[in-house]
Amino acid sequence: MQKCCKNSFAFCEDFIGCPTALIIKVPSGYPLEDIIIRVYKDGKVASDIGTTIDEGGFVTVYSVDLPDGFINPFGATYSIQFILFTSGSVYEFMVDGSVYDAIDFIGMPGDALAEEFFIDIF
Repeated sequence: MQKCCKNSFAFCEDFIGCPTALIIKVPSGYPLEDIIIRVYKDGKVASDIGTTIDEGGFVTVYSVDLPDGFINPFGATYSIQFILFTSGSVYEFMVDGSVYDAIDFIGMPGDALAEEFFIDIF
């Protein structure tokens, strides 16, 4: 059963514009080599993207894998969740002794300063 509320970690590095890729560090305790990244924009689910975790513990979500215009130069609040590939359950993670089930970050209006946006809190 999916949780109705998110307990989100606020990632304070905002990105500007529309990068072509989000590079996301997966929690170090995640038990599988495949993962689903769930991406939200302004509280609405955009996509579940299944991918393989690379040797460094990162996954890449490309803007072309999201709905058209999802990442755009107008800005929004985004969230990501880590979903267990085998069960579809939200994978909770710990940062500084607190348990979270999502990461929130802000896309600021403007043109992209970088093609990639890194999200690494682990």
